[in-house]
Amino acid sequence: MTGNIEFKDIQGLIVRGYSDLPASCFLLLNISDAVKAKQWLRVISEEITAGTSKPIHRAMHIAFTYSGIKKLGMDENSLKSFAREFKEGMTSDHRKRALGDLGGSDTTKWQWGGPANEEVHILLMLYYSLEKSLEEDCAIQVSKLDGLNLIKRLDSNLSTLQKRKEHFGFHDGISQPLIKGFNKQADEKFMVEPGEFILGYQNEYLKLPDSPWVSGNENPYSLLPLLQDGSNNYDFGKNGSYMVFRQISQDVLRFWKFMEDATCEGGSDEEKRVRLASKMMGRWPSGAPLVKCPDRDNPDLGGDNSFEFYHADRDGLKCPFGSHVRRSNPRNSKGPTPEESDLINKRHKILRRGRPYGTYIESSDPAEIAAHPELAKDRGLHFICFNTSISRQFEFIQDTWLNSSKFQGLYNDPDPISGNALGRCRSETGTFTIQAEPVRERIKDVPAFTKVIGGAYFFMPGIKAVKYLSSIN
Repeated sequence: MTGNIEFKDIQGLIVRGYSDLPASCFLLLNISDAVKAKQWLRVISEEITAGTSKPIHRAMHIAFTYSGIKKLGMDENSLKSFAREFKEGMTSDHRKRALGDLGGSDTTKWQWGGPANEEVHILLMLYYSLEKSLEEDCAIQVSKLDGLNLIKRLDSNLSTLQKRKEHFGFHDGISQPLIKGFNKQADEKFMVEPGEFILGYQNEYLKLPDSPWVSGNENPYSLLPLLQDGSNNYDFGKNGSYMVFRQISQDVLRFWKFMEDATCEGGSDEEKRVRLASKMMGRWPSGAPLVKCPDRDNPDLGGDNSFEFYHADRDGLKCPFGSHVRRSNPRNSKGPTPEESDLINKRHKILRRGRPYGTYIESSDPAEIAAHPELAKDRGLHFICFNTSISRQFEFIQDTWLNSSKFQGLYNDPDPISGNALGRCRSETGTFTIQAEPVRERIKDVPAFTKVIGGAYFFMPGIKAVKYLSSIN
């Protein structure tokens, strides 16, 4: 890794996704005794995996909600320096429509993180190479909790899914931003400034993003660097990031039953089902982009992310305008010119580190899915992403691109994979439009295939900042 990025102080999950550590669990904690919790935190801070290491057996990370940081005793002036959306939280009333947390996803129905649930203060994240190691060490970690209550344990195991696929059957995790100063480098026009994902570094506006701080009187043992604004304040946010965590339940049977019902004229046809689902996703199940292979899947292009829209598919005849891939990352297609679109797009990127959970059902046949012995169990995605501006990055993507019913000149089309028609369409269902010549095709009454069942905004501090939290008097 190059440049002046302080990887030693950055928590490793921001640097890598741990594909070699498939077993993981996330412990949602509540602080009952702040003094004891800080003693526990002081010990845990020595075990956090840094960005300089590439663990092969185990990794540990920690993040905090705003109420958790407040509970640990940070002073009021310092608390005010955090981003507004982090302080307000994910469940504030005005965010429901923007994030699509309506109907089945309403925050009042959440299993954790909602207004009816016990308040989450800390998230302890554990990653392991073996499921057995996870169970053994997780039990040890829970037994060490002091001044903290375990609210909920969330599990995930990548090894239970086939070929890195998510539960609808599509290859996932292909498109990630290329960050300046990290190992993987490319053409300058494709590289994103590190300050879009890590505080303390230049962002795409060529400025330092706003960072939470503490006063000089609150900086014991000189753990934190001076804030680069000429004040006597110290940079608590340096090497940290705002983290979004949303537990998204996926209805696999509803997804494939809809594909069958929408294509069943002349009888059930797997090829037609998969084709429609791929049009909605923007990629084939292998991960091959529709822009490069619009007519059929090509596994040889399964990991291909080197494509654009403006020149290759300006009219959406290969990859529909409303597809999930095109909405979540419009690349160079949102004008006024391809070059300007690329620059705008860089300012609305997120670094994803999510993981699927639950039993994988490897079928696109609704009858087979309905007969699966574990169908009743919940399955979905622990969506996790990092950004230095929740409003400009995560919330913008969710509101302006995914949930918008008028994206790219459409009319009544929210994202067909993860959107919620209740927000913009004011209806239980939406529409999916497939551009074609001479006549477009409109798939009507598209229901919600996912629902959010838990979530919160967290802050993942640099390792020194974690130690600072443990030392607050």
